[in-house]
Amino acid sequence: MWGQLILFITSVYCLYLVISKVSSKNSDIKSILIISILIWIISQFFNSGDAIQIENTIAELLHILNISLVLTILLIIVRGLRPAIFRYPYFLVYSPLLVPLFFFLIIDTYLIKTIIFMSTQGIALLVYLLLLTEENAVAHKSEFGIISALVIIASYVSYWFLIDFHPFMEMIWQLLLSGGILVSIVTFTRKTEHQQKFMIE
Repeated sequence: MWGQLILFITSVYCLYLVISKVSSKNSDIKSILIISILIWIISQFFNSGDAIQIENTIAELLHILNISLVLTILLIIVRGLRPAIFRYPYFLVYSPLLVPLFFFLIIDTYLIKTIIFMSTQGIALLVYLLLLTEENAVAHKSEFGIISALVIIASYVSYWFLIDFHPFMEMIWQLLLSGGILVSIVTFTRKTEHQQKFMIE
């Protein structure tokens, strides 16, 4: 309960940061970030312990859509870091949005859904880690960027591999995710204004 409340408050604050701090020069990233955070906030209302099956289904659909939006943001950033001659077509950055469409095909298959959630989250984390190694990336050589990545990884491990070990693990992964997202959003909003030439205009 408390972990979910903190996660909700953190999400609202991150939404405020994105709206007020991210430059309009990054309109695509800003718009997708806002939509992603709003979807995450809405999904929290379907994550109560007493949720019925239809609410669980809606929560899962919102969750996979949110992951797809995060992957889209990462692809936009990766594309912006590449030399113009080596950039893939812009429309390809939206290819992760096909994932929710395929998700409808396996919505009743628990094991496959779990694999998709775990793998898409893992891919997003891997791309984020790789971005930290890019010299021109927003959070390159930023200790806060590294901290946020480590905290989010800890949340990922806690959720997928440790949650059954102790009742408190649910609150722990929520607190870790809250901290990791907050630090990454703060780092992003502070750095983007100084590195506009590396982003898509």
